[in-house]
Amino acid sequence: MSSTSAQPKPLRHEVEWSEQKIGEFWNIMSDVNGDQFFSHRASGVFLDIAGKHLGRKVLDVGCGLGGLVREMRRRGYDAMGVDPSPPDEPYLIKMKGTELDALGKQGFDSAVSLETFEHVLPAELPATFSAIARVLRPGGKLVFTIACEENLQEETCVCPDCHATFHRWQHLQSFSQGSITNLLQSAGLEPLSFRGFELPFAFQFVPNFLRPAFSRFWAWLRKRYHRKSSVLVVAQRRA
Repeated sequence: MSSTSAQPKPLRHEVEWSEQKIGEFWNIMSDVNGDQFFSHRASGVFLDIAGKHLGRKVLDVGCGLGGLVREMRRRGYDAMGVDPSPPDEPYLIKMKGTELDALGKQGFDSAVSLETFEHVLPAELPATFSAIARVLRPGGKLVFTIACEENLQEETCVCPDCHATFHRWQHLQSFSQGSITNLLQSAGLEPLSFRGFELPFAFQFVPNFLRPAFSRFWAWLRKRYHRKSSVLVVAQRRA
Protein backbone atom coordinates (compact mmCIF):
# COMPACT_ATOMS: atom_id res chain seq x y z
CA MET A 1 0.00 0.00 0.00
CA SER A 2 1.27 3.47 -0.89
CA SER A 3 2.26 5.61 2.05
CA THR A 4 0.88 8.71 0.35
CA SER A 5 -2.84 9.36 0.21
CA ALA A 6 -4.47 9.86 -3.18
CA GLN A 7 -4.93 13.46 -4.15
CA PRO A 8 -8.55 14.50 -4.80
CA LYS A 9 -9.36 14.83 -8.48
CA PRO A 10 -9.85 18.50 -9.43
CA LEU A 11 -13.30 19.43 -10.68
CA ARG A 12 -13.72 20.95 -14.12
CA HIS A 13 -14.72 24.59 -13.91
CA GLU A 14 -14.69 27.76 -15.96
CA VAL A 15 -12.24 30.49 -15.07
CA GLU A 16 -13.97 33.38 -13.32
CA TRP A 17 -12.13 36.32 -14.80
CA SER A 18 -11.37 39.43 -12.78
CA GLU A 19 -9.26 42.47 -13.61
CA GLN A 20 -6.40 41.02 -11.58
CA LYS A 21 -6.53 37.66 -13.37
CA ILE A 22 -6.72 39.33 -16.77
CA GLY A 23 -3.67 41.46 -15.99
CA GLU A 24 -1.66 38.49 -14.72
CA PHE A 25 -2.65 36.38 -17.73
CA TRP A 26 -1.46 38.98 -20.22
CA ASN A 27 1.75 39.72 -18.32
CA ILE A 28 2.67 36.04 -18.68
CA MET A 29 1.50 35.89 -22.30
CA SER A 30 3.62 38.94 -23.12
CA ASP A 31 6.71 37.16 -21.82
CA VAL A 32 5.89 33.92 -23.65
CA ASN A 33 4.94 35.15 -27.12
CA GLY A 34 4.36 38.89 -27.16
CA ASP A 35 5.92 39.17 -30.61
CA GLN A 36 3.03 37.10 -31.98
CA PHE A 37 0.28 39.36 -30.65
CA PHE A 38 -2.16 40.55 -33.29
CA SER A 39 -1.47 44.18 -32.38
CA HIS A 40 2.26 43.64 -32.92
CA ARG A 41 1.79 42.16 -36.41
CA ALA A 42 -1.10 44.33 -37.55
CA SER A 43 -0.02 47.88 -36.63
CA GLY A 44 1.37 48.85 -40.02
CA VAL A 45 -1.49 47.41 -42.07
CA PHE A 46 -4.07 48.88 -39.70
CA LEU A 47 -2.64 52.38 -40.13
CA ASP A 48 -2.43 51.96 -43.91
CA ILE A 49 -6.19 51.36 -43.92
CA ALA A 50 -7.33 53.53 -41.00
CA GLY A 51 -5.05 56.53 -41.55
CA LYS A 52 -7.61 58.45 -43.61
CA HIS A 53 -9.94 58.49 -40.58
CA LEU A 54 -7.39 59.69 -38.03
CA GLY A 55 -6.59 63.18 -36.86
CA ARG A 56 -3.23 64.22 -35.49
CA LYS A 57 -3.82 63.53 -31.78
CA VAL A 58 -4.68 59.86 -31.27
CA LEU A 59 -5.37 57.69 -28.20
CA ASP A 60 -4.76 53.92 -28.33
CA VAL A 61 -7.16 52.25 -25.87
CA GLY A 62 -5.79 48.93 -24.65
CA CYS A 63 -2.34 49.57 -26.10
CA GLY A 64 -0.79 46.40 -24.67
CA LEU A 65 2.94 46.41 -25.33
CA GLY A 66 2.67 49.74 -27.17
CA GLY A 67 3.54 48.62 -30.70
CA LEU A 68 0.76 50.61 -32.38
CA VAL A 69 1.63 53.76 -30.40
CA ARG A 70 5.27 53.52 -31.46
CA GLU A 71 4.28 53.01 -35.09
CA MET A 72 1.90 55.98 -35.00
CA ARG A 73 4.53 58.23 -33.50
CA ARG A 74 7.02 57.04 -36.13
CA ARG A 75 4.50 58.17 -38.77
CA GLY A 76 4.10 61.61 -37.22
CA TYR A 77 0.97 61.25 -35.08
CA ASP A 78 0.82 62.78 -31.61
CA ALA A 79 -0.09 59.39 -30.12
CA MET A 80 -0.33 57.97 -26.62
CA GLY A 81 -1.71 54.73 -25.23
CA VAL A 82 -3.49 53.50 -22.13
CA ASP A 83 -3.60 49.97 -20.74
CA PRO A 84 -4.08 48.35 -17.31
CA SER A 85 -0.50 47.00 -17.43
CA PRO A 86 1.63 48.69 -20.12
CA PRO A 87 5.44 48.67 -20.33
CA ASP A 88 7.21 51.48 -18.52
CA GLU A 89 7.68 53.73 -21.56
CA PRO A 90 6.92 57.33 -22.46
CA TYR A 91 3.45 57.92 -23.91
CA LEU A 92 2.07 54.72 -22.32
CA ILE A 93 -0.14 55.26 -19.26
CA LYS A 94 -1.40 52.70 -16.77
CA MET A 95 -5.15 53.20 -16.89
CA LYS A 96 -8.37 51.24 -17.39
CA GLY A 97 -10.70 52.12 -20.21
CA THR A 98 -13.34 53.29 -17.76
CA GLU A 99 -10.91 55.86 -16.29
CA LEU A 100 -10.23 57.89 -19.43
CA ASP A 101 -11.92 61.01 -18.06
CA ALA A 102 -8.66 61.67 -16.21
CA LEU A 103 -7.13 62.55 -19.59
CA GLY A 104 -9.59 65.43 -20.08
CA LYS A 105 -12.76 65.68 -22.14
CA GLN A 106 -12.64 66.24 -25.91
CA GLY A 107 -8.85 66.07 -25.87
CA PHE A 108 -8.33 63.71 -28.83
CA ASP A 109 -9.03 63.89 -32.53
CA SER A 110 -9.27 60.10 -32.79
CA ALA A 111 -9.10 56.89 -30.79
CA VAL A 112 -7.96 53.47 -31.96
CA SER A 113 -7.90 49.95 -30.58
CA LEU A 114 -6.68 46.62 -31.92
CA GLU A 115 -8.47 43.46 -30.72
CA THR A 116 -9.10 44.86 -27.23
CA PHE A 117 -12.80 44.85 -26.45
CA GLU A 118 -13.08 41.04 -26.53
CA HIS A 119 -10.95 41.01 -23.37
CA VAL A 120 -12.88 43.59 -21.34
CA LEU A 121 -15.22 42.36 -18.62
CA PRO A 122 -18.70 42.55 -20.20
CA ALA A 123 -20.10 44.63 -17.35
CA GLU A 124 -17.47 47.32 -18.07
CA LEU A 125 -17.90 47.57 -21.84
CA PRO A 126 -20.68 50.20 -21.87
CA ALA A 127 -18.71 52.46 -19.51
CA THR A 128 -15.55 51.94 -21.57
CA PHE A 129 -17.18 53.07 -24.83
CA SER A 130 -18.82 56.02 -23.07
CA ALA A 131 -15.45 57.09 -21.68
CA ILE A 132 -13.91 56.89 -25.15
CA ALA A 133 -16.69 59.08 -26.53
CA ARG A 134 -16.07 61.72 -23.86
CA VAL A 135 -12.35 62.09 -24.64
CA LEU A 136 -13.05 62.53 -28.37
CA ARG A 137 -13.77 65.93 -29.79
CA PRO A 138 -17.24 66.26 -31.41
CA GLY A 139 -17.00 64.52 -34.77
CA GLY A 140 -13.86 62.64 -33.70
CA LYS A 141 -13.61 59.02 -34.79
CA LEU A 142 -13.01 55.73 -33.04
CA VAL A 143 -11.40 53.13 -35.33
CA PHE A 144 -10.93 49.61 -34.01
CA THR A 145 -10.73 45.94 -34.90
CA ILE A 146 -12.68 43.26 -33.09
CA ALA A 147 -13.39 39.54 -33.50
CA CYS A 148 -16.87 39.11 -34.95
CA GLU A 149 -19.27 36.15 -35.05
CA GLU A 150 -16.77 34.05 -33.11
CA ASN A 151 -17.56 30.56 -31.82
CA LEU A 152 -15.87 30.80 -28.43
CA GLN A 153 -16.15 27.06 -27.81
CA GLU A 154 -13.75 26.32 -30.67
CA GLU A 155 -10.91 28.05 -28.82
CA THR A 156 -11.44 26.47 -25.40
CA CYS A 157 -8.35 25.35 -23.48
CA VAL A 158 -8.06 23.25 -20.33
CA CYS A 159 -5.50 23.64 -17.55
CA PRO A 160 -4.12 20.13 -16.87
CA ASP A 161 -3.36 21.02 -13.25
CA CYS A 162 -6.68 22.43 -12.02
CA HIS A 163 -9.01 21.52 -14.92
CA ALA A 164 -10.08 25.12 -15.46
CA THR A 165 -11.48 25.86 -18.92
CA PHE A 166 -10.96 29.18 -20.68
CA HIS A 167 -10.69 30.78 -24.12
CA ARG A 168 -7.10 30.48 -25.29
CA TRP A 169 -6.93 34.24 -25.97
CA GLN A 170 -9.11 35.20 -22.99
CA HIS A 171 -12.04 36.37 -25.10
CA LEU A 172 -15.02 36.93 -22.83
CA GLN A 173 -17.87 37.24 -25.30
CA SER A 174 -18.76 36.94 -28.96
CA PHE A 175 -19.83 40.03 -30.89
CA SER A 176 -22.06 40.59 -33.89
CA GLN A 177 -22.43 43.71 -36.01
CA GLY A 178 -25.72 44.34 -34.22
CA SER A 179 -24.29 44.07 -30.71
CA ILE A 180 -21.36 46.32 -31.62
CA THR A 181 -23.75 48.87 -33.09
CA ASN A 182 -25.87 48.88 -29.93
CA LEU A 183 -22.82 49.41 -27.70
CA LEU A 184 -21.56 52.28 -29.83
CA GLN A 185 -24.89 54.07 -30.15
CA SER A 186 -25.59 53.78 -26.43
CA ALA A 187 -22.26 55.55 -25.80
CA GLY A 188 -22.98 58.42 -28.21
CA LEU A 189 -20.94 57.00 -31.08
CA GLU A 190 -22.45 56.46 -34.52
CA PRO A 191 -21.04 53.52 -36.53
CA LEU A 192 -20.04 54.57 -40.04
CA SER A 193 -18.63 51.38 -41.53
CA PHE A 194 -17.78 47.72 -40.94
CA ARG A 195 -15.28 45.85 -43.12
CA GLY A 196 -13.28 42.66 -42.90
CA PHE A 197 -9.78 42.89 -41.49
CA GLU A 198 -7.38 39.96 -41.27
CA LEU A 199 -3.69 39.18 -41.49
CA PRO A 200 -2.65 36.10 -43.48
CA PHE A 201 0.47 34.39 -42.20
CA ALA A 202 2.52 35.44 -45.22
CA PHE A 203 1.33 39.05 -45.18
CA GLN A 204 4.87 40.40 -45.06
CA PHE A 205 5.38 39.16 -48.61
CA VAL A 206 2.46 41.20 -50.00
CA PRO A 207 3.44 44.59 -51.49
CA ASN A 208 2.37 47.52 -49.31
CA PHE A 209 -0.08 48.98 -51.81
CA LEU A 210 -1.95 45.63 -52.04
CA ARG A 211 -2.20 44.98 -48.31
CA PRO A 212 -5.57 46.72 -47.62
CA ALA A 213 -7.30 44.79 -50.43
CA PHE A 214 -5.60 41.52 -49.48
CA SER A 215 -6.63 41.96 -45.85
CA ARG A 216 -10.27 42.33 -46.91
CA PHE A 217 -10.06 39.30 -49.22
CA TRP A 218 -8.51 37.16 -46.48
CA ALA A 219 -11.26 38.15 -44.02
CA TRP A 220 -13.92 37.22 -46.57
CA LEU A 221 -12.24 33.87 -47.21
CA ARG A 222 -12.06 33.01 -43.50
CA LYS A 223 -15.72 33.99 -42.99
CA ARG A 224 -16.78 31.87 -45.98
CA TYR A 225 -15.24 28.82 -44.33
CA HIS A 226 -16.69 29.70 -40.91
CA ARG A 227 -13.42 30.70 -39.28
CA LYS A 228 -13.12 33.53 -36.76
CA SER A 229 -12.68 36.80 -38.60
CA SER A 230 -12.02 40.33 -37.41
CA VAL A 231 -13.81 43.43 -38.59
CA LEU A 232 -12.53 46.99 -38.74
CA VAL A 233 -15.12 49.40 -37.38
CA VAL A 234 -15.24 53.17 -37.87
CA ALA A 235 -17.52 55.15 -35.55
CA GLN A 236 -17.93 58.88 -35.01
CA ARG A 237 -18.77 60.84 -31.89
CA ARG A 238 -22.02 62.70 -32.25
CA ALA A 239 -21.76 66.46 -32.09
